[in-house]
Amino acid sequence: MTARARVRRAQYRMLGAVALAALLWGAVLAMTVVSLAAGANAIVPLGATARQIIIPLTIATAAAAVGLVLWRGRAARSIERVALWIEEREPSLNYTLVTAIDETLAPLEQNRALHAAANGTDIDAIVRHAWRSSLGRAVVALVVLGAVLAVLGPGDLLRAAERELAERAMPAARPPMANRLLSLRARVTPPPYTRLPAHVIEEPPNIAALVGSRIMLEGTGSADGIVAALGARELSATAGARGWAITETMPPVPTVWTLRDRGYRRLLALEPQTDSAPGVRLHLPARDTTYQSVPKGKLDIDAALSDDIGLDYGYVEYLLSSGSEESFDTKLVAGARESFANARAARLHATLDFDTLALSPGSVIHIRVIAYDYNDVTGPGKGVSETRTLKIAEPVDSTSINAAPPLPIDSMWISQRLLNMRTDTLIRARRSLSREEFVHRSSAYSNGQEDIRKRALAVIALLEDNGVGDAFETEASKMLRQAVDLMWTAREDLGVSQPDSAMPVMKKILKILDDLRLANRYYLRGILKPVAVNIERTRLTGKDSANAHARTPRAELDDPQRALGSRLDAAVALARSSPSAAADSLVYIRVSALTSAPALAQPLQHAIDLLRHGATADSALARTRRALDPPARVLESASDWSGLVP
Repeated sequence: MTARARVRRAQYRMLGAVALAALLWGAVLAMTVVSLAAGANAIVPLGATARQIIIPLTIATAAAAVGLVLWRGRAARSIERVALWIEEREPSLNYTLVTAIDETLAPLEQNRALHAAANGTDIDAIVRHAWRSSLGRAVVALVVLGAVLAVLGPGDLLRAAERELAERAMPAARPPMANRLLSLRARVTPPPYTRLPAHVIEEPPNIAALVGSRIMLEGTGSADGIVAALGARELSATAGARGWAITETMPPVPTVWTLRDRGYRRLLALEPQTDSAPGVRLHLPARDTTYQSVPKGKLDIDAALSDDIGLDYGYVEYLLSSGSEESFDTKLVAGARESFANARAARLHATLDFDTLALSPGSVIHIRVIAYDYNDVTGPGKGVSETRTLKIAEPVDSTSINAAPPLPIDSMWISQRLLNMRTDTLIRARRSLSREEFVHRSSAYSNGQEDIRKRALAVIALLEDNGVGDAFETEASKMLRQAVDLMWTAREDLGVSQPDSAMPVMKKILKILDDLRLANRYYLRGILKPVAVNIERTRLTGKDSANAHARTPRAELDDPQRALGSRLDAAVALARSSPSAAADSLVYIRVSALTSAPALAQPLQHAIDLLRHGATADSALARTRRALDPPARVLESASDWSGLVP
């Protein structure tokens, strides 16, 4: 191959390298412009004017880069310039290559030595090295910018820029603006204290999040004219990555977010989720205790703590009361705080030194464990364990009637009272609960009654223990055994989901425990002596005129179930003529039901989805309406029939 042919081949490769480098550097400059725009939009959303110039600026920058590279590589069009370029990189040629490519000046037949010297250089290696050096930098820049764009995700920004540019370029042919509320995206950012990541909800029918969460609602199109109403407050949309955006904070109560775009309207239900307070369970001391003498040494305190998000810190708190009769000294002491670094479950261990408390007969120590979470929105949440009471017995004086029942009866009375209140609430809320939920709660209360019964049996063993291995029955143990028998009956009724039958028995249990705990709580001063009164002689001898005022009946309390039923009936009637309006009405009804009848939230959402998709929701609405009606009363036998409608 002649020297001219070799240089010509190198020229073609250089022309290809220049063209490819121009394309690569054009792409690099275009990606640089897009990366800068996406980064700026992530910090501060760009306005409509800024979005309009993104695409023209990107094209102009890429074209300028292509033109600059082609201009700098224009010398590759001349074979003589290519030969000189090779001579510059191989000085040992001494211009033999430039001379050899001129067939008129140095023909091959007459200058074989010259041509041999020119062909002795590896021209392909020189061109290959320059080709790699030139294109390598462009490829590296292209890969780096591609990674940056993958992180920034400028797709929504470029689509918005394309729409803005098209609307500006063809204003006369602009079609009527479509509904900008059809394609929505909600980005929910939990409060910072939760340390939870943000998440995105596409086309949300409703938004459930912790109270205080930041909700950014995004849609396509310009932000002009889009308004969101939350109660009496209105927010105007601003420019966002997809087009428009509205930011709101999750309120503490369920509410409806109303979005408006000219004549279009869309409703979103905001369902706040409450951060629960920490749970604290005290393991040690295991029970209330009465000491017959002043204790010595140390008392171990152990508690299990838990929280749905994370624990901040916890500590032991004790209340020390000392004194006698009417002279008491009370001191509240909080132990050292123990940090839990956002753990969801932890154990707290501490010790209480009896020797440093200056205890004496009659002293009482109330111990509990307190835990806090990180909630800085509605809290912090505070969790408190049950209280353990440690009492040092006093010497029996002449006014004592009999030995006081042990202090565990106090905690049993509190537990029984709480269980009675929960059972009464269950009976009242039966209409709003599903059968499965009702049975589940009743069964749980049955287990709670059994726990109290076991504690009562343990107290009976303490009451009847004479300290030398034998047992004898006391007045207090007799009363407590009667309560234990009633507890068994209440446990069975709750276990078969009959809280109505268990409630009277549970009231008797509470009365017995109350009598036991108050057996020796008497006061020496202020007690009225019983006085016999002759009623026949004192009747009608008073001077009070006893003018009675007119009595008015108490106003009937509002029934939230009845109000929901009336609103649901109106929505059912509206569903036949205007399904979309009925769906909007059901959104408001569902928000109200989240607080008064939570069991209706799911079937109502199902009915809303059916109406919005154009399907018939009669059966779903009928099931929801039946759930609001009181359950039918079932007669177990013919003897229950009295001829009267209950």
